Amino acid sequence: MVDTVKTTISTSLDALKGDLSQNSIYEVDTAIFNKSLGEGLSEFDLLHRLFAIKQREVMHKNLTDNPDLITKLKKFRSVQGAVANKDEDKYIKKSMMTSPHFISLRHNEMFDFSINMIHSPLSCGDVFDFTEGDVVKKYILIDRLCDLNVRGSTGVRIAKEVLLVPFEVKKRSPADFRDDQNLDKYYMMQKASDSIKKEYYRFDFSGAINVNSHLLDLAVFNAKGELSFTVGQEDDDLLFLPGWIKRFATFKECVISGNKLKESLPIEYKLFTMFEGDKFPVITTEKTISINGKRVKQLRSPFIEELMSSYYVDYKARTAFDIDFS
Repeated sequence: MVDTVKTTISTSLDALKGDLSQNSIYEVDTAIFNKSLGEGLSEFDLLHRLFAIKQREVMHKNLTDNPDLITKLKKFRSVQGAVANKDEDKYIKKSMMTSPHFISLRHNEMFDFSINMIHSPLSCGDVFDFTEGDVVKKYILIDRLCDLNVRGSTGVRIAKEVLLVPFEVKKRSPADFRDDQNLDKYYMMQKASDSIKKEYYRFDFSGAINVNSHLLDLAVFNAKGELSFTVGQEDDDLLFLPGWIKRFATFKECVISGNKLKESLPIEYKLFTMFEGDKFPVITTEKTISINGKRVKQLRSPFIEELMSSYYVDYKARTAFDIDFS
C-alpha cells in the first residue's frame, strides 16, 4: 500500500510537470508568478495547490486502473473482523495504547509549526503566546483572509486592526463538555491526546480583543516569531514576497537609534491595543521595540474556517431576547 501511494505521488509530479511544460514561459509566469505575487501570496502555495489537484486526479485514476489495490484494501479491513468475541475485543481495546505517531500526525494536520522559519505572512489562524505577569496565554488571530493579504505592488494591507481570541486546553468530561458547548461564548475543538479524559481547545469569544496589525508584522520579520525589532536589523532571504519586503523596509526606516525612539515612531506603531491598558505594552529601549509575545504556530484549514464561522455567525450574530417577565 505504501509503495503504491509513493508511486502515485511520483506519477502526479511527473503529470504536473508535463502539464506545465505544454505552456509557454509567459503563460506560466502570468498564472503562477504575477497573479500570486500581486495578491500577496507565495508561488510555492500556488504550486502546492496545483500539485494537490493533480495528486487527487492520479490517485482516482489509479483506483480504476489497478483493481488489485481494492483487493488489498479489503484484505486490510479483514483485520478488524478477526476478533472472535466481545471479551477479546474488550481486552484488545483496553491493552492498545494510543499511538504517539498518530497523535503527532493529527497535531500537524491541525497546526502548521513551520510558519516562522519561512517567514510566512500574517494570516488567519496564527497562534501567539503572550506573557502576562508569570503566565503565558494563547491567542488566535481571526479576520478576513483577503483583508490580511499584503499586496505585492504596494506593500499595503486593508486590515489595520485584527481580532485575537484567547484559548486554553481543558480536560472535560461529557457533562462538562456539554455545559461549555451550550454557552455561545465558547467554541470547543477536540485536541489529539492520549489522556483518558478528553482534552479540548476552548476558545473564549467573550475575551476577544482588537489589536494593531502593524505590530503583529514583527512576528513575520523574525525567524522565531518574536514580536520585536532591533535598530539596523537586516531582512532574511526567506522574507521574499515583494509586499513584505516593502513593509520591512518601511518599518526599518521608522526605527532610529537613541532615547527618542518611541517619540519618533509613527502613530500606527506606538499602541498595540486601545482598550486593554498596559496588558500588552509596547516596550522601547534605545535600540529595540518589542511586545512580550511571539507567534508559535498556525491553525490550518478547515479548522480555522469552522472557528471563524462560529464566531461571526453563532456568537456575533446571536439574538438578544427581551427579559422574560413571567
